[in-house]
Amino acid sequence: GHITSSYGTKKSEFGSVNVNGYIPETGTGYTLAATKDQTQGFQKGIDSNEYSLYAKITQEIGPHTDISGTISNSSATKNIIYIPSQNISAKLDDSAFFGIGKFHHEFSPGSDFEAQFYAFKPHADITYYNLNSVPFVFPVPGILLQEQNTLEETEGLQLAYKKSSTNYWYTLGVDSSIASLRSTNFALVPPPVNAINTKSVNYLYNVAEYLSVGYNFTNKLT
Repeated sequence: GHITSSYGTKKSEFGSVNVNGYIPETGTGYTLAATKDQTQGFQKGIDSNEYSLYAKITQEIGPHTDISGTISNSSATKNIIYIPSQNISAKLDDSAFFGIGKFHHEFSPGSDFEAQFYAFKPHADITYYNLNSVPFVFPVPGILLQEQNTLEETEGLQLAYKKSSTNYWYTLGVDSSIASLRSTNFALVPPPVNAINTKSVNYLYNVAEYLSVGYNFTNKLT
């Protein structure tokens, strides 16, 4: 394992921790990691804080057979706009989750099968605020003027059989997935009017089959 840390001007800090290893008695491999990254930014009112976590565990369950699980989660908060002359500031909050479960079996050297399920969920939220009060319009500072929110969810299943030898290889596989997208926009404009628009898109179940083949004619031509 290792630990990394760095410091700089503008209150910039970065740190990471990573631990990985293998336990031969149980046939277990693991990787654990975490990072933190923050900075005040080069301009006033422009800063960011980011965090991420990652974990992967692989377990041998039989001769030439193993399963593994991976999860990753990250989040960030960034002040991306600060314009006092226009009385506006904006902040971005985003996050992403990613997970994989995999089964792998080797029938013989150069012949193996993989099946994996994955899930991906990114989320982004941009909000705009007024910096100062404006009489009769925005009487107090920090009022939410506009918001843009996007949430996506994707799940999928992948199956693949791989065969390789000295002169050729091929992969026969099936990929399937289902996804949805939700987008919401909110606006507050003078004179005070609330406008909310929400759009949801659900994609039907998708399936794709493929065959990939390669052949080595010479040691320089494939």
